[in-house]
Amino acid sequence: MAKQSLINEFTKNFLKLVSGNVIVLALPIFTAPINSRLFNPKDYGFLGVFLLVVGFFTALSTSGYCHGIIISKSKKDRANFFNLTLYSTVISVFLSLLCTFLLVRFEVFSIPKSNFIYFVSLHVLLQSSIVILQTLINKSGKYGLLTKGRIVASISAAGIQIFLGYAGFGFKGLVIAYVSSSLVTILFYVFAYRYELIKMFRLMSHRYSMTLMRLHIRFLKFSTPSEMINNLIHQVPIYLFTKFFNADQLGAYIFSERLLGMPFSVMSGAFTELFRKSASDELNTSGHCRNSFKSTLKTLLIIAVPVFSVIALGSPFLFEYVFGDKWILSGKIASALSILYFSRFVVSPLTYLFILKQKQKEDFVLHLLMPLWIIAVVYAANFFGFTQIIDMMIFYSCGVSMIYILYFYKSYKFSR
Repeated sequence: MAKQSLINEFTKNFLKLVSGNVIVLALPIFTAPINSRLFNPKDYGFLGVFLLVVGFFTALSTSGYCHGIIISKSKKDRANFFNLTLYSTVISVFLSLLCTFLLVRFEVFSIPKSNFIYFVSLHVLLQSSIVILQTLINKSGKYGLLTKGRIVASISAAGIQIFLGYAGFGFKGLVIAYVSSSLVTILFYVFAYRYELIKMFRLMSHRYSMTLMRLHIRFLKFSTPSEMINNLIHQVPIYLFTKFFNADQLGAYIFSERLLGMPFSVMSGAFTELFRKSASDELNTSGHCRNSFKSTLKTLLIIAVPVFSVIALGSPFLFEYVFGDKWILSGKIASALSILYFSRFVVSPLTYLFILKQKQKEDFVLHLLMPLWIIAVVYAANFFGFTQIIDMMIFYSCGVSMIYILYFYKSYKFSR
């Protein structure tokens, strides 16, 4: 009965998140043909740099004690882990301001300096706040609120991007859209969750927060650098592929990765939220989380097998039909990367067991090895003669998927 109840609860929460994530996943796809005509590759290049810097410092502020909110067993602990994340966010914002000033000062970016500096720091603050609020809401089991927040973020970002694109704002329009959307999302979450936030502020204690920080120093030592490395891992292939492909081929890869990789990351993130809550609860009551692991894996496979089969077989035709002849190569790349997309989508949510089982050191070591493995795979493909872009992408996809197989094996062991 307990197992059946767990499965039913997971299914109920899954439907809450997925119903809203259909909109979140669909909007980037539906608006891509419009945005590709409103913004040029240079705009997206600057946006990539902007999001790279923001992502690095957001990971710095949220990847440590944010996990403590999930494993907390009392409201007092939850409130003071929340307090620690606020401390780290303030530090990250100031570091991002200093770092971006130095990067612009030495002319690493040829973009408007003052706007870029302050927009980076502002977006770090906003994105960190969103991650923290989503973690608190997830711990409370309010999945409907999480879904509504994602819908608000997705619709506002898409609408503002298109409006500013037609107005001719270029790169600034993309940045303003991201920042404005984040602000709207925070206001929505704070208003909807205001009473719980007030209660937590009353339970905060600087002294007790420092005690928690010392007791759970592993988060700071291992989780934070692991997730910062993970954030950078997604940029490593871009740097490597510039050595082997021309600008058009690289642009086709980036377009494919943004169109398919990012939406499925959002979907996988929704499963992570579900899994970390159900697995944490089962661990606290039973000492294991086999049922949560199996039910999550089953649901992931039911979705992933048909979806990624379509991507593998139909992407070249779909890309040509929707985006035009010049995007056929992107479709072929998406097809070649379908194995990697599949592995990442299925395994990533289950790896949260590294956090729940206090295996941050192992996770950190694997994250250190991952960029080295990616570099080795790309150069091995070139060494063995897989120099054509599609051949290299298939080799790369299969090679990097091996890392996710290792993560799956370790996660399965932790669930027992």
